[in-house]
This record gives sequence, C-alpha cells and structure tokens, in this order.
Amino acid sequence: MVPVDALPRLMKAQSRDTGYRSCYMFREEDALEIKKAGSSRGLDRYSVASKILYIDLDDGDATLPEVEDTLIRMGYRYSVWFSGGKGYHIYLYHDLIDSPDLPHSHKRFIETLGIECDLSLYQHGRIFSLPGRKHPKTGVQKYCVKKVPGKKIDLDIVPAPPKPVFDFKSSDRDILVRAMFRATDLASKGPPMGNRHTSIWGTAKDFAESGLPFDIVVGLMQHINSTWDNCKTEGEVVAACEQAFGYLGR
Repeated sequence: MVPVDALPRLMKAQSRDTGYRSCYMFREEDALEIKKAGSSRGLDRYSVASKILYIDLDDGDATLPEVEDTLIRMGYRYSVWFSGGKGYHIYLYHDLIDSPDLPHSHKRFIETLGIECDLSLYQHGRIFSLPGRKHPKTGVQKYCVKKVPGKKIDLDIVPAPPKPVFDFKSSDRDILVRAMFRATDLASKGPPMGNRHTSIWGTAKDFAESGLPFDIVVGLMQHINSTWDNCKTEGEVVAACEQAFGYLGR
C-alpha cells in the first residue's frame, strides 16, 4: 500500500518504477494465510476491502469519451489516469466497503452502466499499476490526466453466484476434450471483450489439468493468441500459462 500523501513524491520521481498494488485489500491475517499457502486457489472466500472502483480501458482513445459522458451524466466524482500505453484507468470512489462480494459487486455496477472495459479486473487476486509505474513497452509513466468533482457512487453489494458443484470426476481424457473445444472456440471467435488474459489462463489451466506439459500448452496458446486482432505479447501469454500451472500446483 502507498499512503495518499506519498503519491505526489512518486509522480516526481521520473526514474522510479513504482510497480503494482492489489485491486483489493485483504485482512492481515488472511494475507498471512494466503502467503503461507503459496497459492491463489480459493481467494474468493476471503473478505476484501476497497473504496475505489477501477476501470481499465484498453483502447482508451476510442472508449474514454463515451465512458466520461456516462459518468458526468450520473454526476460521479472520478479521476482519469493515462496508463503509459494506449489505455486509460478511471478511478471511481465510494465509501470503504469490506465484503467477499465486493469484486462481483463492482463488476455488476459497471455492467449496469453499460461500460465496456476489462471485466476480468473484478476478481479478488487482480493487481493494478500504481501512479508512476513505467509501461513495459513505451517506458512512459502512469500519470493523472484529470480529476472531475462529483458525488461518490452508492454501491450495492450483490452476492456472487455460487460456483457450480459437480458430483462426478472427469477423466484426463474428458478434460482434454473440454480444453480442445474451448481452444477451438477461442481460435474461431476470439476472446470476450476485455477477457484476453482470462481466456488464455482458463484454457491453459484446462490443458494443464489434462496432463499436457507446459511447453506444449504454451505453444498452443501462442498460436491461438496469434489469431486475434488485438493479441497479447508472447511474454504475456507465457505469464498467463505460468499462472495456470501454478494455480494447479504443477
């Protein structure tokens, strides 16, 4: 965490890369338990807190004006940050809320407003770049573009839907078939809006669970990624596959 009064100093430190922070704050005892477990499995069972709803616009110049029109029409207070690449980050403010359903509630709020953005951000374990962080491709630091006065959002907590429970065990062959269907669908239709990383991660996890080795899975996901108009870098694909295999402890 970075104190608010430290942000101006960070912005002045042009040669310093401030890195990332978690989108959601965990309680200290929960953070220690997660660190001890060494795995991101089951993070959604923990209560998390935040007073900021982040919006990640990948294609900022195209989508920012429409998003701002919506926020201004609703009278919300917000700030706009240039990511350093081609996107923008918008900060919306609300009272401090602590709930296991906070990420899902953020997602539902954005969906209600009809804003098209990276919805995969609204998960317990996601991270977000700090002010001053240098973009890996451009070297440009993240900085504040504008601050718009207004009211805080009145966020309703919406319970996250329960995860499906299966009362049978799939064989490795069944899992491989499922992964192949998922991969074929991604290659032919492309990923859902704002879900490129999650699509790579989820498909790689299915392949890993079926028993395929890491190198083969990376090769498959690199090929699928190359068919997309707005594809990820090779390094980003490898990172997503590493997360998938790490999630399964493999």
